[in-house]
Amino acid sequence: MFLFILSLLPVAASAASDIRFWGHKQKVVPAQHRLGNRYYIEVDNIGNDPIFKPIAIHIDGSGVAFGDFKESSDCVIFGTTRTILTKCKHQFFLLSANHQYYERRMLYEAMREKACDYFKVRHYVLVLIKANVEDPKSEKYAGTYSTKSDSVYYTDKNGERKSFKRVLPQIKKQELSKAMFEVLCVGKYSE
Repeated sequence: MFLFILSLLPVAASAASDIRFWGHKQKVVPAQHRLGNRYYIEVDNIGNDPIFKPIAIHIDGSGVAFGDFKESSDCVIFGTTRTILTKCKHQFFLLSANHQYYERRMLYEAMREKACDYFKVRHYVLVLIKANVEDPKSEKYAGTYSTKSDSVYYTDKNGERKSFKRVLPQIKKQELSKAMFEVLCVGKYSE
């Protein structure tokens, strides 16, 4: 068992080095250490009422996935590039809101203009997906945008994997709405 744990150290160190930091402030919190930390992120608003939710992050040697964390469950279902991945018992991180805030910007504009420091790990970008842009009360999901493959993948409220391929060209041709995908630009509070 001890040798197995030692074999995981290089993977854990590699993953930790892929998570970008803002100064000395961590952008993620291990799920088991969430109490005492701010980890509810504003993901949407209906009228003047903001909607907050925790966003889970799973990192392993082959990839990164973002998903929705529900306090009522120990597990998170992540949509990955090829399949669905379930991680339980705090085998994931949560996006931290300690000492920083996030501004939502449309994915298309953020990728085209490179105007914000959006949250990413390696070439995987945290993206928020509005299921129905015509309905302001429609659910918004946390998912993953791959800058390498220009694809978005996530799991819906039923735990089913959803994906979009060739996202930026489809948005440019107006086959997908610009308002459907948002990234979180990282800011920080004044100290």
